[in-house]
Amino acid sequence: MTFQDILARYRAVSFSERDKGDRFERLMQTFLQTVPWYAGMFRHVWPDTGKQCGPLDE
Repeated sequence: MTFQDILARYRAVSFSERDKGDRFERLMQTFLQTVPWYAGMFRHVWPDTGKQCGPLDE
């Protein structure tokens, strides 16, 4: 499954723009937390606190 396939699936099954955005954010969050190249770069990815996220050295 390609990235484009995933986006097309999200477009097809999402019941609103908000739902589509939430699904995309969860996809990106998982990607950034699991891909080794990015996994150690951030302490938190989209924390629930609403604070800005940044690199570990901030």
